[in-house]
Amino acid sequence: MYAEVIIPLALPKNYTWSVPEQWRSQLREGCRVEVELKNKKYAGIVKRLHQEKPAAFEPKAIGNVLDVEPILHPAQLQLWEWIAGYYLCSEGEVMAAALPAHFKLSSETILVFNEETGDDFSHLDHDEYLVAEALTIKKELKLTEVQQILDSSHVYPVIKRLIEKKVCFVWEALKETYSTKKENYVLLNPEYHNEDRLAQLLNDWDPPTAGNPPATAPAPAPGHPPVGDPPSAAPGRPPPPKNLPAPGLPNNWSFSWPTFTWPAPREKSPSRTC
Repeated sequence: MYAEVIIPLALPKNYTWSVPEQWRSQLREGCRVEVELKNKKYAGIVKRLHQEKPAAFEPKAIGNVLDVEPILHPAQLQLWEWIAGYYLCSEGEVMAAALPAHFKLSSETILVFNEETGDDFSHLDHDEYLVAEALTIKKELKLTEVQQILDSSHVYPVIKRLIEKKVCFVWEALKETYSTKKENYVLLNPEYHNEDRLAQLLNDWDPPTAGNPPATAPAPAPGHPPVGDPPSAAPGRPPPPKNLPAPGLPNNWSFSWPTFTWPAPREKSPSRTC
């Protein structure tokens, strides 16, 4: 027997696992099972049970059965399939959004101790007691740490019982993927919000040239230093030298082409006849 399992990942299609002999009589569609994919464990939902063995690969065996009764009805599984087709996503993404956190156990799941439970663990069995004692000390445990405490890789049934007895709960963090977009703008001085003042500024504006600074400068915006302050206004800067000529050529500069005198042509010497 084989099972098509939905796991809370964005996969192109659902993968297939084989069902061991000891669970074939109790496993039903809609139950959660423990499966392994790329060395990570997940609690998946059995969507379909069938006898069709995949031809391209040898399916791995299901690690454990977490539910005696299905937690999803066939109509809900059909709804997930319709949502995935309508919104162009995978059924694993629908599962991640639809199921509560304590139903979506994985290797990255973090268990948090419930302080309201107290320290009376007399109603727990041996494995549950070990995990509960560790939670009272560390307050948080990862699934890999639970596996080390119990010295077993199949810890999902123990965690499931602890959650049902309200000894702990699953902590789920939301990752903020949205980032604020920022843009730069140039603000007009409030003095020129009046259309007449703005028209006067644009019509009478004389762009500065070398040696011809602007006659008037617009008033600075509130909270900004005045435009055109000399460099000496900045603290720690020496004052600029005075009476410097304007950039460009000096006023008394003149240019004339040099005069060249070409040498007279040389006279030809009389030819000699031998």
